[in-house]
Amino acid sequence: MRFCFRLLSVLTVLVLALACDDSPTSPEDAAITFETVVASSSSGFSSPRYDVIRDAGEWGQTWNILHAGQSPLPPLPGIDFEREMVMLAAMGTGNNGCFRVEVSAITLRASGGLDVEVTELEPGTSCSCTQAITQPVHVVRLQRIEAGENILVDRRPLSC
Repeated sequence: MRFCFRLLSVLTVLVLALACDDSPTSPEDAAITFETVVASSSSGFSSPRYDVIRDAGEWGQTWNILHAGQSPLPPLPGIDFEREMVMLAAMGTGNNGCFRVEVSAITLRASGGLDVEVTELEPGTSCSCTQAITQPVHVVRLQRIEAGENILVDRRPLSC
């Protein structure tokens, strides 16, 4: 009987510990809205790259790399860098058409940091994919925030 009571006590403590929310978010954290500028499986980024762009010069250079090999070069979208900034997530080179990258969430932490969540999807074992070399990229615009950014990359298999 004593053993059962101890076991029940330990299990109760474990259940309560697991039920506690240990997530790093706080009620003061704020989700930041953003708008897609470009989402493509083709880019000039052969290596993974995650950048926050806060000035027009860097934006122009990034745009040229993004569209390397394209002629004519698409017009550069106007960004008001006094009030906006750009976030770029490039996955690097994939060996088929099932690779994807997406800026999935941006959160301004109460502590002052900016968390950028990026989801990278890779083909699952049951996927039938085009046999094309890809360089997935997702570019978003959002309000200008002067905070250090923390890029959180989640790689997961694509469900086909």
